[in-house]
Amino acid sequence: FERLVIASDTKAAALSTKSHADLTIAVGTGITALVNMPDHNFELTGHGYLIGDEASGFWIGRSGLNAALRADEGRGPDTSLLKAAIEFYQVPAKELADHIHQLSTPVAQVAAFAPSVVKAAQAGGAEALFIVSQAANEIVVLIEVAIERANIKTVALVGGAIPHGELLHHQVLAASQSLNVDFISDSAEPLQGACKIAQDSKLQSDLIAISSSSLESEIWSKLYLLSAQELLG
Repeated sequence: FERLVIASDTKAAALSTKSHADLTIAVGTGITALVNMPDHNFELTGHGYLIGDEASGFWIGRSGLNAALRADEGRGPDTSLLKAAIEFYQVPAKELADHIHQLSTPVAQVAAFAPSVVKAAQAGGAEALFIVSQAANEIVVLIEVAIERANIKTVALVGGAIPHGELLHHQVLAASQSLNVDFISDSAEPLQGACKIAQDSKLQSDLIAISSSSLESEIWSKLYLLSAQELLG
């Protein structure tokens, strides 16, 4: 390595799309949005699971688990999400919370429950449907802010947590009908976008770049080992 360039997953995802939409919203384990206009660009949300990531896979999964636990204790209405959570994590209801806290990769494994929440919503579960509707509303707010700040005209919704043609995607489209924006069908591969950034110095102009000479070999080793551990799971 000669240098390390740090870019957001949003920018990488947006650069990998073929549509080059004014606004790209990437909804996966987390959620980020990039407004990319000819004269300027900026990001929205992407504040991480601790303080943000509304409408992300983690947020939907966590909300579903919270509703399940509240139902089990009688603090919330009965919901099919309780049975779904028990079946998904293969533990009794009384052990569910402790099990979640002891997961090796809790953020990803909580986000993995999001499809079960969407499935429950599609089956008519009131609590699950409320969660998915909230997620759709959060995404619509991103679009509204992008319109207000940059007068965007086109939107690409990408990422594994918002499959095209499924409930969350449908709800976002329905709630955005009055906004006068065009939704572009596209897919994103952030790794491809990252490769574009690495090969084009113009795309790196507003990014943080660290020369390899300023980093000790021990730091590079730690970065390599961390990446290897993530790949190996």
